[in-house]
Amino acid sequence: LITNFADMDETMHTITKDVAEDAKITSNNIRTVLKGISTFFAKHVTEWHDHDNLDLLHHLIINNKADLIGFIFVETMLFPLGYVPPCNPYAHLAAFLGHAECLKVILQHRPGAFFRIQKSEHAIKLPEAKFEKHLNKTPLSYAAERGHIDCVYYLLETVVMKRNPSLGTKEPLTLATKARSPESIMLLLTIEKRVTSTDYLSAVMLSIREMYPECLISLLTNKGKSRHTVFDGTNLYHILFSQSVISSRRYELMPEMTRALVSSKEDVNAHGSPRTYPMYTLINCAFNITVGKQIFFFIDCLYILLECKANPHFDETRSLRAYSTTEKFTRQAYTSAISCVFESAKNSVNFFESTYWSNLFMKKFITTIEMHDLTPRRVLNNVLFDYMEAVCVLGLDRTIVRCLLRYGANPDFKKNDKYPVNVYFDQIFPYLTKFEIVDTSGYYKQELHTLMIIARSMSLHCQSEALSIFLTDHLLTAPIQALPISREFASLMGQMVRTPRPLLQLVINCIWVATKRNKKKVRDLPIPEVYMASIIP
Repeated sequence: LITNFADMDETMHTITKDVAEDAKITSNNIRTVLKGISTFFAKHVTEWHDHDNLDLLHHLIINNKADLIGFIFVETMLFPLGYVPPCNPYAHLAAFLGHAECLKVILQHRPGAFFRIQKSEHAIKLPEAKFEKHLNKTPLSYAAERGHIDCVYYLLETVVMKRNPSLGTKEPLTLATKARSPESIMLLLTIEKRVTSTDYLSAVMLSIREMYPECLISLLTNKGKSRHTVFDGTNLYHILFSQSVISSRRYELMPEMTRALVSSKEDVNAHGSPRTYPMYTLINCAFNITVGKQIFFFIDCLYILLECKANPHFDETRSLRAYSTTEKFTRQAYTSAISCVFESAKNSVNFFESTYWSNLFMKKFITTIEMHDLTPRRVLNNVLFDYMEAVCVLGLDRTIVRCLLRYGANPDFKKNDKYPVNVYFDQIFPYLTKFEIVDTSGYYKQELHTLMIIARSMSLHCQSEALSIFLTDHLLTAPIQALPISREFASLMGQMVRTPRPLLQLVINCIWVATKRNKKKVRDLPIPEVYMASIIP
């Protein structure tokens, strides 16, 4: 009979000793003693612990006494519902030791014992167990780390499935992914016979849709055939960026997910399936987001791809010709990243309420590509034409024009016998005829000054020819709404052609063309910084 705290301490020590010695008469004796503890002392049982900071229930778990644990939970009030010990949570300890029967009893009577450790004092602290990392661990994590597969399957098929009834699957790998347990995923992948290709596919898709980077990395450690046949060979960047738009949440994790794919050796230039080139899917999806500030997460992803030497000049239309089968994932094919930006921005005007967001996104993407492209620079002949074809919807932006010229855009290139400055008027004049009154003295004259940046970058011969083409096409046919800007362009261009250029300007243009419009080559020249700044547009 326990009459004071000294008696209780002696009784607890006796019980733990008998449990450890596993005497045959121990179980019944312990039940009798525990049931005989008075109400006053019963509420103090949880406060007792030995020199290793282990309480009575800890000792029963360590010695795998599932029957006594069940007895305490069912027939006594020694360990009330909701009680969590200061260290070594009961379900975590049972999973750590691999005592499946104890784990089942604990979770049957204390479902709340399955939780993710958020406090350092809840770590597993046994004399022989030393862990540096214990936060965010669940019983499932501990069981998987120690290789206790029976405990892992039990936790997946009961706790995880019960907490996620809408998941609609009993496949272990998918359940482990939903539980956000990379340790379980790694363990299950070592038992290939238990993992089906359907389960693997479902788990990968779930990790992408729910944005679980640590789970995705674990899944992609699989070196078998499953990884290479998932989604019929479509690269996972395309799946990630497409799913981000569908799910419309957790955009902040996209850069981390992209890095997870990079660290898993996913090819940033993958194009095994048509119209799935990662960079173009990213840009295309960015113009379909609902909140403007989310663009910065897409910019981060673009930077990661460029940092890994993704090619922004890959022509999807060429690779498309090699395919005759119908693609499972489709979007428009693009000839380059810049072309993709312009086309996506032009289409997004119907999605956004204002062209402000389209222009902002376009500016952010183009400047990022220009600054961080690690592929060999080249002269871009078509990029200004792509921009001019979108001018009616998006307008001309001074920053974008200068950025394109720095990136290697060639204003002297002719397409269908027209220069980019000519294409601008071919696009804008028919557009202006849709309005009875147009304030050309303001907005469009400002655009005209931006257009003159392109004109000043042209050679004298091309300037003269572009002016001649303009006068031939529009001198007598310019709509009345466009007469002010038509006259001003003709005046500015004529003055530019007739006025001799300074020698310094001629040398600057000559060096820029000689270096193939490549700012890196200009910076390698042994000339003062002030001249470099003048040469680069």
